[in-house]
Amino acid sequence: MNRTDALQLMQEHTQSPSLRQHMLAVEAAMRAYAAKSGDDADAWGVVGLLHDFDYEKYPNQEHSATEGHPAWGVGVLRERGLSDAQCRAILGHATYSGVPRDSRLAQTLFAVDELCGFLVACALVRPSKSLADLEVSSVKKKLNGCAAGRAHRVRDRGPASRGGHVIARVNASDSAAAALGRFTSALDRAAGVRPIPGNTLTHYADSPAALAAMLEVIAEAEHWIHFENYIIRDDATGRRFGEALATRARAGVKVRVLYDGLGSFGTSGAYWRWLRHAGIDVRNFNPLFASRPLGVLRRDHRKLVVADGRDAMLGGICIGNEWAGNPARGHQAWRDTMLRVCGPAAAALDETFARVWRRAGAPLPETERDADPDECGPCAVRVIEGEPERTRAWRVVQMLAATAKERLWITDAYLLAPATLFATLLDAARDGVDVRLLVPGTSDIPVVRAFTRIGYRDLLDAGVRVFEWTGPMLHAKTTIADRQWVRVGSSNLNVSSLVTNYELDAVVENESLATQMAEQFRRDLAHSREVVLVSRRLLRPRLERAPAAPATPDAVPHKRSARELRTAAVIALRQVAGGVRRRLAAFATLTFATVGTLLLLFPRVMSITFAGGAFVVALAFGWYVIARRRWRLGDDVP
Repeated sequence: MNRTDALQLMQEHTQSPSLRQHMLAVEAAMRAYAAKSGDDADAWGVVGLLHDFDYEKYPNQEHSATEGHPAWGVGVLRERGLSDAQCRAILGHATYSGVPRDSRLAQTLFAVDELCGFLVACALVRPSKSLADLEVSSVKKKLNGCAAGRAHRVRDRGPASRGGHVIARVNASDSAAAALGRFTSALDRAAGVRPIPGNTLTHYADSPAALAAMLEVIAEAEHWIHFENYIIRDDATGRRFGEALATRARAGVKVRVLYDGLGSFGTSGAYWRWLRHAGIDVRNFNPLFASRPLGVLRRDHRKLVVADGRDAMLGGICIGNEWAGNPARGHQAWRDTMLRVCGPAAAALDETFARVWRRAGAPLPETERDADPDECGPCAVRVIEGEPERTRAWRVVQMLAATAKERLWITDAYLLAPATLFATLLDAARDGVDVRLLVPGTSDIPVVRAFTRIGYRDLLDAGVRVFEWTGPMLHAKTTIADRQWVRVGSSNLNVSSLVTNYELDAVVENESLATQMAEQFRRDLAHSREVVLVSRRLLRPRLERAPAAPATPDAVPHKRSARELRTAAVIALRQVAGGVRRRLAAFATLTFATVGTLLLLFPRVMSITFAGGAFVVALAFGWYVIARRRWRLGDDVP
């Protein structure tokens, strides 16, 4: 299709002068970009000219991905010979279509469409200083922001030639694309990796289904299995996974299991001996009684399984009955999230296992590090390899939070955000971003839940919406930024995960996955209670939990396990004392009063006790300093 045919088609379906101006501006910008990148300028100019030609006839207010704009127009353009890449670019400029913008020119079309629409809207508003002159609702939407709302106050400098307008739009579009490029470069630098294209992703929000998928990955392995998890329990679920791993080991598959010494502390030695007897290579990462006095803080908090370097799963699920549930006994599974990755990114995940495996002993043989899977899907994945003191996940989440324009939805099991990240959430909410936090209502670590609630008042005052899950336990760690960015992994938003632990996350720019996870987030909110501020006369507003949403007819009542009952009892006892800040102040008062009393009554005994403790700490740090040179080699292994 040449430009003459495209212009005729555009004029045939479009009557609005503002919409025609917009498409002419996008055409000029796309021509300039295509010529700069060495692509066919005429062909991509046609894309810019026709990307919205069906908007007036089929405005698609329902945001259907298969009917109306732009699906109807793309159907017409395919019949007239437009290439698949150009048709995908037109579909991708509508966020609700679900088609990823997987080429540079497709991303350029999206950016140019937004910017040119805004500039055309500004030019139309100037003469009358009113929004009434705008004839296209999609152009009106671009005036919702603060900067757009001020555009009508720009003095009209008189009419400009058509060429002058086109040049201005091309230069502005260049700036928008350059800004987008700078952001992705900064994100790559913060993450320490570049996106890996060509992957297929599957999102699991149901813990039992995710466990079944992990067993499927294990069963399909042909050469090797690398299994890494913070918690592996010696219960029915742990034995089910142990049997699956042992079966593959007996079949000649190389199976290696890496567990954390603290997370799996309660697992019996007989369980590990059973796995080793089956031919599985098992390692304990950072045992509790290691020689490093401060090494106990560095935990392997990852949850990963990789088969043959081509199929992998990562997320927040550990191996225990809590995640499997027991419907027969009325025990619901913990709510958690996993992501299955098939393609080249699975090999990158396998490499992260190899590096942590090396820290626990001899390295992997090269035959288990040579995977080179073919591209099998449209998704690009950034593998965020969390290591102590690298703070990669922290920087990535902070960048996503700082640049979010529409929404920032976070699910976190143990939310104790560092000061800078906490401030970023407050600033985003004050700037009009829809910031929502979903946290557990009942936690397996009550003290973390108490500290999380300390920040509620500041969050609510800034406009953040806070929800508490009403199920047995919410253990997922996910972030959704705007309509295309998602993060899934093992990192909680607290100092332990972000600074000291070995963690593993995936960051994906994909509208389809973001839509799936946003729908799941909304379903989770239906099983949560919102925390709100209730105003009172003469007193500060009081924190209250909104009434719980009505249960669905098919919901199965949850019967608390013995562990959950103990946790609930601890929480109930703590709530008797009042607010969280008062409980902490009361604890500090009692502690210091007790210490002061003991010092007065038993000065000699207490002084000897404090001196002995000080010498023990000094010896521990001294040993750490002396032995640091010997440990440095282990710290620097690849």
